[in-house]
Amino acid sequence: VYLRKCGVATDPCKNNGYYGPSCKCECPPGTSGTYCETLTQGYLQALVSSTRPRTRTITTAGTVTSTGYPSPVAAIDEYIQMIIAPACKKVRLTFSAFKLYQRYTDNTCLPQQLTIRKNVDLTISSTYCASEIAVNQVFESEGTTMILHFKSLITLPYPGYSATITFVPQTTAACTGRK
Repeated sequence: VYLRKCGVATDPCKNNGYYGPSCKCECPPGTSGTYCETLTQGYLQALVSSTRPRTRTITTAGTVTSTGYPSPVAAIDEYIQMIIAPACKKVRLTFSAFKLYQRYTDNTCLPQQLTIRKNVDLTISSTYCASEIAVNQVFESEGTTMILHFKSLITLPYPGYSATITFVPQTTAACTGRK
């Protein structure tokens, strides 16, 4: 409708951008440029980043923590920490601290939880709260990616978590050269 109103014959916008009321391209998350011609990141990653600003991708070894750790988790919060190892490596996460609100009697971790996904399959995950992850407990990814999804629905006096990220060799045939 705006093409005609703006006197433009064909839509010049790329990458699912559209011609808007200001007579210019309105670009979807993850694109930029006059005609949305530049891809800056994948659409889903850009959408998540724009709605959950503390969401981030981690590609280096080091420490990963809940926001503000070791101070108590302050306020309602939700974010994703996607840890990606180099090719033929997997993520090893070793926890040094973990303390969230206790599990409810119905076995849910509703007010505060950390969900760990050992690969990019969103249906395979484990959710933790209270002190369910011990000091020095180790989690390893099944491939190059591990996803941490943290949620806090209310302000509570618990510090959250801290863990060390290392990258260790994968032992798959594709990585070792063995058949």
